[in-house]
Amino acid sequence: MTETTVINTNEYQTGITQELLSTYPDEVSEQFLEFVEKVPLIKYMISPGRPRAKDLPRDEQGKIIVDITHPHILEDMDYFRPAAKFYEQNGCYSLLKPNSNPSSEYGKWFLEERRRCREGYVRESDGEWVTGLMYWFLNYTPIMLNRRSEKTGVVQRVEGFPDFWEGIYYRFHYLDQARKSGKHALELARRGCGKSFSLASIMSHNLILGENEEVKKRVTTILTAYLKEYLAEKDGTLSKFTPMIDFVAQNTEFPRLMVKRSPSEMTWIAGYKNKNGNIMGSLNSVLGLSVKDDEGKVRGKRGFIFFEEVGSYSNFRGVWDNVRDSVMEGDNVFSLLYGVGTAGDDESDFAGIKTMLYNPNSYGIYALNNVYDERGKGTAKFSYFFPSYISRAGCMDKDGNSDVVKALLQILMQRYEVKHGGDPASLLSRIAQMPITPAEAILKVRSNFFPVVMLNERIRQLDQDPHAYDDVYVGSLVDVGGRVEFRATDDTPIRKWPVDNTERGAVEIFEMPVKNPPHNRYIVGADPVDNDEAESTSLFSCFVMDLFTDTIVAEFTGRKQFADDNYEIARLLCVFYNASCLYESNKRGMFGYFAKMHSTWMLADCPEYLRERQLVKYSMFGSAIKGVSVNAALNFYAVGLIRDWLQKTYPVEVKDEKGETSTQQVPQLYRLRNRALLSELVSYGPDVNTDRISALAQVMLYREHFIILYGGSPAENEAKSDDVADDPFFDKDWQSYQRRFEPNK
Repeated sequence: MTETTVINTNEYQTGITQELLSTYPDEVSEQFLEFVEKVPLIKYMISPGRPRAKDLPRDEQGKIIVDITHPHILEDMDYFRPAAKFYEQNGCYSLLKPNSNPSSEYGKWFLEERRRCREGYVRESDGEWVTGLMYWFLNYTPIMLNRRSEKTGVVQRVEGFPDFWEGIYYRFHYLDQARKSGKHALELARRGCGKSFSLASIMSHNLILGENEEVKKRVTTILTAYLKEYLAEKDGTLSKFTPMIDFVAQNTEFPRLMVKRSPSEMTWIAGYKNKNGNIMGSLNSVLGLSVKDDEGKVRGKRGFIFFEEVGSYSNFRGVWDNVRDSVMEGDNVFSLLYGVGTAGDDESDFAGIKTMLYNPNSYGIYALNNVYDERGKGTAKFSYFFPSYISRAGCMDKDGNSDVVKALLQILMQRYEVKHGGDPASLLSRIAQMPITPAEAILKVRSNFFPVVMLNERIRQLDQDPHAYDDVYVGSLVDVGGRVEFRATDDTPIRKWPVDNTERGAVEIFEMPVKNPPHNRYIVGADPVDNDEAESTSLFSCFVMDLFTDTIVAEFTGRKQFADDNYEIARLLCVFYNASCLYESNKRGMFGYFAKMHSTWMLADCPEYLRERQLVKYSMFGSAIKGVSVNAALNFYAVGLIRDWLQKTYPVEVKDEKGETSTQQVPQLYRLRNRALLSELVSYGPDVNTDRISALAQVMLYREHFIILYGGSPAENEAKSDDVADDPFFDKDWQSYQRRFEPNK
């Protein structure tokens, strides 16, 4: 370790020195050091103490016990490509004369190759090994590779045997460990990591050789996708599968006859008809199945079932749950389900399977320790994640060891260049397609309505700042003889999302109300719940906004045991801030409670402008006049108001390196300290339960009412108000007014 070394690394990494970091913008260097420190896998991959195969414990067969979450150094991995290397040198797999006698030289060679393809290949000297599926992948299934031409220097797409990538090595070990554990597999991967080629190779292996030495006949492998184009069209997996089986048929003595081969029907069955017309052979089969029009198509299917682009399914969890029973007998799992998703796919939405990725055990998925997310984020377990800093082109050696330092700096520098090129959409796409963490991989590129990059940056700021919540009041509101007071408690506010709906939550106050606040300086928006027992994932949520500063000053999100307890918190917030509350009137319970408490005057009428714009139905009597009955058109409008408000700028005084002060315009969202709300905004979608966004939508609808009423900011028009409630007499005597008309508790 030299004087300029910032972090000590192993020999396979670019050295992290002061000189290296100084060549990058400060923003890039800071992000790099943060990822190194906070992402366990990155920290482990670059550490000088990583073991080699010879240092690892072995099983009873002499194979090392591979720890996917603590990768070891790979050495001399060409050892596991003997057949491919021979073919590259000689144009064939063997110079021996084919001989069906198993005792012949050719017979011995052929049987050993078949055994390796089914059982795997072990290097006795140190116990290093590859699974049978990976041996087949490396040696018998040519794929399309990027190669630089020695003549022109141009990178071209050519056919060849796969290089050894450590990310793929761990993928195959993950699948092997899942199968042997009686579990299934789910993978979230960056773009360009051989995912479809791996699937195609496994399918060709099962069709030609079966699963293993014991199970080699009538093995069914089903490839499913929501859209047919992921299977057979464009660059679909089946378009990679067919060249593989053709290559094997032309160049090996492995079984090649097909009793059925129908690309149009997406069906292949290995076998032949004898002279009597009887169907013989293994009868192993591969089927392609598109489920867009009928997700029930997969139900009842038995065999190895692979799911391409899981983020594109409209209800992947439902499909998965239906299929699981088809490959189980009691607690025994007799086949493998394997779902794969590509990060940054414009058509994909991972919100629906986020729960599966972060709670794999609940879905029968082989769980790994979550070393992929930043510490303190996500859950303790995860499925398999293939990040962008593993096996990046130009950032690995001949054995597949990744130079994580070099890769990570390249990725962050690309993001920096895109960010400062002024295209937020391109930056979001770059982050999602080449993710460093799973949280980045599940970003919605096309459909997300909100400024996700900035929202994630704000979350990061809050997480990095140990004092972010020091001045936030946490507790409850109590009525003391008709006067509402705040009491600090040790209750825990909900600052993470998603969260279990049994979380009680607490009132968070970011700014106390000004003394004797004028009526409607503060407004409240609420998303109520009606039932006492929590039967869904919904939480009660309400926000208080200061219209004069245009900021959120208080929040309560949680689920008290009884619905009335939640309503009472909203009512007390109205009293405490001298505010009115606009709420979703689709649920009737909140109006009923406020009526019982003689407080319906605190509930805001449905804003007239919504009726004028025909966003809500017109009503002038009964409870229908209060609150807003939500519909799809109104939701879309409200979400647009939220987006505009988040990106509205405010002036901030900043000092440069010379100490000179200047004013910069900063988006409003950087004022937010509602961390869970920020997370909901990042993951927002039509199928995602986002209670805080629903409550904030009511705030924005009500805020818009005052903007229209005052012709601009309410703060600028404070003196112009002709509302009787804003008369100074009522401000001065507000507390006595409370005592007269508030019921005794």
